[in-house]
Amino acid sequence: LGPIGGAAPGVKILPVRVLNQFNFGWFSWFTAGILHVGRLKADGSLPGPVVINFSIQASGSSAILTSAIDYAISQGVLFVTIAGNFGPSAPSISFPGRLPQSITAGAVGWRQEWCSPPTCTAPWFFADVPELNAGNVSQHVYVASFSGREAVPPPSPTRIDVMAPGSFVFGEWLFGPGFSEGRAMGFDAIDNFIFGTSFAAPHVAGIVAQMLDKNPNLTQGQAEAILRANALAIPNAPGGTTTPVQRIAPGGSNATGSGLALGAASVAATP
Repeated sequence: LGPIGGAAPGVKILPVRVLNQFNFGWFSWFTAGILHVGRLKADGSLPGPVVINFSIQASGSSAILTSAIDYAISQGVLFVTIAGNFGPSAPSISFPGRLPQSITAGAVGWRQEWCSPPTCTAPWFFADVPELNAGNVSQHVYVASFSGREAVPPPSPTRIDVMAPGSFVFGEWLFGPGFSEGRAMGFDAIDNFIFGTSFAAPHVAGIVAQMLDKNPNLTQGQAEAILRANALAIPNAPGGTTTPVQRIAPGGSNATGSGLALGAASVAATP
């Protein structure tokens, strides 16, 4: 099929299966997968820069999984994960997203989702989103209600690092004998709108991959700091947000981390 155009189209993707067909797994499976990648990096089988996208959530914690993440990071693997989908209560960040060493992504959506002409061209998901800045971000972006929250007030630094698109994402999701999680069908049994911080984290992992392309020696801490320093702050929405199809729960500083991840700015700031 050829290369896939995305945030980092030149990367090689190594899929490591840690879930069964019902979207379920044990901490031991997750640990084995992350250790596998860390060891491939350690023995030279993966000679270039490596970033893990770990879009899995748990309410509990695991010492062995934490150790595996620490091991992978110590070998030069960068680790991106999710804030989880347990919001909007606080605190509700999932594990391992609440680990301070994780690069953790929360989910945002577009306030014009499902808009119709003349507000935007049809179909709405192909409409052009204006370039965002500090003056207009609140007019276009909302924090998804399901996105994990921190305590109130949030710790400093926050456990959530940055936000990325994760609500009404248009993507490929096969319906069939497997587990569909009730995803809403868009047009047929393949094209669907999907939701979750699991779809925000790959945006951030793609940005990190571009940063590593510029500087293969970038560490986990350096990548995290660059993402945070170049994020676009998302103002609080104490009264909630309304889109053409839903009412979004109120959002505060405990939901946004440093703000919306900005790929071009983060890559430009990478030494």
